[in-house]
Amino acid sequence: MATKRDLVEAYSFSRRRLVTAFVSGAPGGREVEPSRPGRAIVGGIAITVLVLAAAAVLGFVKPRPNAGWADSEGVVLAEDSVQLYLVQVGENGEDTVLVPIVNATSARLILGSDLNPTTVPEAEINKYEQADAIGIPEAPVAMPGGDALVRTGWTGCTTNGGGFQVAVTSDASVEVDAQAAMVVSSGGTYFLLAPGQPDAAGTPRTFRMEIPSAEAAAELLEVLEGPVPEDVVEVPRDWVDLFPAAPPLGLDAFDFEGQLDQPGQGIEGLTLSNGNPALTGMLVLDRNGDEVVLTADGYREMSDFGAAVYRTLPNIGEPSQVTGDIGTRYADPAPNDVWPVDRPELRQDATAQQPCVVLSTHEDVPPTVTLAFRPSAPAAAEGVGADEVRTFVERGSGAVVRVGGFTDTRAGDAFLVDSQGVRYALPGDALTQLGYGIDDAPVVPTAWIEHFGCGVTLTREEALRPIGSSAQADRTCTPVAPGEEAPAEEGAEAEAGAGG
Repeated sequence: MATKRDLVEAYSFSRRRLVTAFVSGAPGGREVEPSRPGRAIVGGIAITVLVLAAAAVLGFVKPRPNAGWADSEGVVLAEDSVQLYLVQVGENGEDTVLVPIVNATSARLILGSDLNPTTVPEAEINKYEQADAIGIPEAPVAMPGGDALVRTGWTGCTTNGGGFQVAVTSDASVEVDAQAAMVVSSGGTYFLLAPGQPDAAGTPRTFRMEIPSAEAAAELLEVLEGPVPEDVVEVPRDWVDLFPAAPPLGLDAFDFEGQLDQPGQGIEGLTLSNGNPALTGMLVLDRNGDEVVLTADGYREMSDFGAAVYRTLPNIGEPSQVTGDIGTRYADPAPNDVWPVDRPELRQDATAQQPCVVLSTHEDVPPTVTLAFRPSAPAAAEGVGADEVRTFVERGSGAVVRVGGFTDTRAGDAFLVDSQGVRYALPGDALTQLGYGIDDAPVVPTAWIEHFGCGVTLTREEALRPIGSSAQADRTCTPVAPGEEAPAEEGAEAEAGAGG
């Protein structure tokens, strides 16, 4: 056993070693460096920056409402329910009442397009009195933006014996043939669809011309080297109405200015080459072989197409050569601004079994249409029944239009067509309240807009009505007022004035 002396010496030895270690330093002469306080400071700063950044991001994603949101009128959005509220403040600046608004369209009609609602926590919303909900439940949930509006290039396609479809798309999906012509039948009535003269801006335009009778149609088809009447494409009448009307292909279309008030009268000094007397109203060949119509005091020169139509009239037939002086020449009596001048070449191949019409709208010039063929989806009317009319609007798109006739430039009521194919009337300042401008609303003929689903009228007054009120219960869809087509000659003058 160690003695007390041994323990004292061992303790002294350990003490000397410890002192030597502290005094002598680390082996090799390298001292142990104390930790630097700057590292801890830098780390703390970095953590603080991260915390502040996270707080900023959280504040951006989930902003706090302005402290005074309830002190001024406007629109707020409940954070959890995503319900819009109209803020109504009392006369004394107190007694704020929140009025639920059924949808964003109603809110825009009330306050304008720049809503920018303040997001408010549900708990804050519940602190205030709430009135009965207002708005137009049937209003469109989403409206097309300005860049999504389809202003031109609408199509209307049909098939032989089928119905038709009106499509509003950014890509027409058809092949336009502005010089094409064809004869179609609708319920026993025949029509020639053919290009007239271009409009004031030089844009081609196609017209519909009714043929007075089946006999006249057969004769015209023979003159134009078209198909027999039994092979003519059968189309819906509403599809034919997508074209502007030109004067029917009958005698009344010719303006002889009173020179043929008494047709069939003999003309002194004139005979036909077969020896028969020349009579007023006859279609004859002059010395140059041109077809002209004889009048009491001269003759009327005829365009190639005008002569073809005149030949189909009762008791006219093939022209004969005339001998003698036929007198003074007068202007062509045919409405050549909307009729073809030359005989059109009729479309008769397989593509004619699926004809289309393309609508073009223009600034300060009336709308025009042209024939088109070879439709593909979504323009094609495949599968549409004979008595059926379908509409198609490209997803996310729509249109804002003013309804008028084929001779109008800025007239007519405004309508919104949404992506569901429903039209809504926009009377008064509803157009601008929803954020659209006058340039967003081209003129579209009545026949093109009336086939879309009929929605309710969108006005500020309607948007302010309580849900379920008697006034709202009585609200019905607004029909499109029928367009009045001006006579072709007047329409041409209107277009010339607009284009000049």
